[in-house]
Amino acid sequence: MEKQSKWERLSRVWLEDIGFLILFLILFITVFFLPIVISYVKDAVILVNLALLFLFFSGLFSGKGLRWQWVLHSLFWGYVGLKVARLMFEQPAFYAVELIVALVYTIFLVVLNIRLLFKDKEINFYRIIGAVNVYFLVSIYGALFFMLLSQFMPEVLIGDVELRQTDQDFALYMYYSLAAMTTVGFGELYAAEMIGKQLSVFLSAFGILYPAIIIAQLVGKKGK
Repeated sequence: MEKQSKWERLSRVWLEDIGFLILFLILFITVFFLPIVISYVKDAVILVNLALLFLFFSGLFSGKGLRWQWVLHSLFWGYVGLKVARLMFEQPAFYAVELIVALVYTIFLVVLNIRLLFKDKEINFYRIIGAVNVYFLVSIYGALFFMLLSQFMPEVLIGDVELRQTDQDFALYMYYSLAAMTTVGFGELYAAEMIGKQLSVFLSAFGILYPAIIIAQLVGKKGK
């Protein structure tokens, strides 16, 4: 039997159902605990960047096959390079490109995790956790998209809050993204630009339709 490398063993574990639970823990911390920490730490730039790097690094194990691995590695290391260049040389011009790469990477993670949900007919606790993971990934996508828009439209979101157009705004954008997806809409933060309004509507529509569609698909798979 050919001996597997440590990377191959990690990838195999990640592609098993237990990988859904590991990713869930990472996403739960990023979505719910990181924004709280950011709010109470004066300069949380390092925390935000480390958390996103760790999340995206974990995504490298989600792809099965050389083509997926090549795409994920290219995006991840491109993201790392842009982030290092921005932070070291203080070049804000890199920020928009960095966020675009992060958005593309997040889309790939969403697609890969949906594929893993339906890789066979088995439906169990881990697959349900995997479905929640996709929901969290889309909420992070929404937050990153608003961060990108804020680089060109500083008032894409307005309200009774202070936005700085920096990494520290991740907490507020994460909060707004989840509020839009759950259609809560407390009102203290809202979209002022049309593209922000449309993104908000997309997140709300996804938050309503996704649970219904994914539950129907999972139940349908189990019934076959």
